[in-house]
Amino acid sequence: MQSHLRLEGDIADMQRQVDRINSTENWRQSPHAALITAALERTKKQIDQVASLEATMEAVMYDRISQEKSLDFLGFVANWLLRMVDERHQHPQKVVKMPLKSEPSIEWRCLPQFLFEIITDHLLYVMRYRRMVNFC
Repeated sequence: MQSHLRLEGDIADMQRQVDRINSTENWRQSPHAALITAALERTKKQIDQVASLEATMEAVMYDRISQEKSLDFLGFVANWLLRMVDERHQHPQKVVKMPLKSEPSIEWRCLPQFLFEIITDHLLYVMRYRRMVNFC
C-alpha cells in the first residue's frame, strides 16, 4: 500500500533527473558521455516500469470485485481476531463482552503485529484512494 503512494513521487524524481541532465549539454563531450547516456536510458526504462506498476495498482483499485474480495477477506480476519480475544470464543454469534480481560491470552500475545497492520493499512488506503478517485 505504501509503495503505491510513493510511486508517483519516484516517477517525478526520476523524470526531474533526466530533464536536468538533458538540459545541460556539456556532458555530451566529456569522456563519460557513454556512461551517462547508458544511465539515462536505464532511468527512462525504469520510469516506464514504475509507471506500468502504478497503472496496474490503480487498475486493481478500480476493480470492484477484487476490492470486495479483499475487504471480505480482511473482514474475515478481523472477525477471527475478535473471536480470539473473546473469552467465550463466540464472536460474531454473540457480542464480545466488554471490558476485556486485563491479561490477554498467550495465543493473542503470540500473534504477529502485521495481522493488525494489514487490516488497518488496507482500509486506510482504500478510503484515501476512494476519496482521490471519487468512486463508490
